[in-house]
Amino acid sequence: MLLSTRCGIRQMALPSTQALMASAMRLAHKSHATPNVKSKSELDRLHDEQVGSKGEDTAMYPEFQPPPRSSDAANLKRDAGTRGINAAAERFLTGRMASDLLADKAERLRTLGVVSMRETDTALDAVQRMAELNLGSVIVVPSKIGGAEGQPTSGALGPKDTSVSAMGVFTEAHYVKSVLLKGLNPARVTLGEVAARGITCVSANVPIEQVMQRFIDTRVRNLPVIATADTTDSKVSPHSLPRVVGILSMGDLHRSLVMRLNDFPFMESVLVRDVLALPESGLKFGVVDHTLDELRIDHNKSASHALELMIKHRTHVCFVHQASSFLGLLSMRSCIRAAAAGRDLKSVKVESLMETDITVVTPEFPLVQAMKALVQIERFVLPVSTYIGDTFDADMRLAGVVSVLDVLNMFHFKYHALRMAHHR
Repeated sequence: MLLSTRCGIRQMALPSTQALMASAMRLAHKSHATPNVKSKSELDRLHDEQVGSKGEDTAMYPEFQPPPRSSDAANLKRDAGTRGINAAAERFLTGRMASDLLADKAERLRTLGVVSMRETDTALDAVQRMAELNLGSVIVVPSKIGGAEGQPTSGALGPKDTSVSAMGVFTEAHYVKSVLLKGLNPARVTLGEVAARGITCVSANVPIEQVMQRFIDTRVRNLPVIATADTTDSKVSPHSLPRVVGILSMGDLHRSLVMRLNDFPFMESVLVRDVLALPESGLKFGVVDHTLDELRIDHNKSASHALELMIKHRTHVCFVHQASSFLGLLSMRSCIRAAAAGRDLKSVKVESLMETDITVVTPEFPLVQAMKALVQIERFVLPVSTYIGDTFDADMRLAGVVSVLDVLNMFHFKYHALRMAHHR
């Protein structure tokens, strides 16, 4: 496969196994080790595990094209009929509902219900509960729930119920913004004081296509799903108590797409660099963008400073650098758990909390393989780096980042471009 750096420094041809699995290299702190590039035998094994034994050995991936002009309509319509829109894709996006995604999630996790906490519980209680269940949000319910729905009036509400009357939602971002960065004691702050009132949500009977659109429009990572009879709107008034029947994350939707990639042939030709080229997507380093360079953080800075950057730019990750070299990722969740363990984030350096065992892809990496990698490593973002020589540059430099949100954005763009051409 012919690979090239995003900035055009060098072009090179690599064996497909190394090209595809170079993402499995491990970043190490410069003071401890150089990047650990896998042996060819290990690359072969990882390749088979991640992309299957029938990998793309010599396939060349065509350039991604911008939205079609009228002169391109005929070609794009033919593409839509052959490798683009098909009945299976249409059934998944327009025939399946948010409730179906919840059912898939319940089957995968072998559990059903809504994780909820009372408004009188503390922020520390909520954070500890989210850490225990590996969640990014919980539904906040009144301290006393009326008997209209047959629910208990005090104390007996279980941690996972099939539906709850929600008064708000509490997320990791709320905890950081409303508690940690204000210097408040999380053991004394109640959820009723800091939870977001009014819920950005979807109804259980909306098609998956609309769920995807909602994620892209709002950029929230978790969407409560409410009972169909409670609302037809995408945001519920803070004065109402809708019945929440579940929570969908961007990751849940992304995982469902990955499970059905054979139904979406229009994604086969998309490369990671195509995602970075979309103006609405990704963090593109070296480009004038409202998030990019500002999310770089020096390894000696405090974790508290990193959280301020994340909240300011509505992200859950920072990119730790030493001079121009990329050292690792710092997540909001790592900072929250450090704070819950009693560490003072103003004195904790980001290098002590950052992750250095990171999956990295190149701009020429097929997006469908990047999607599989995101599911396999259970991460929300993949750093994108450039090649120099036969291995990654020891001084890792980022070309950008591909997130689950970017994948949804590209999928939505490609689907609608082909759909419009198909109906012309």
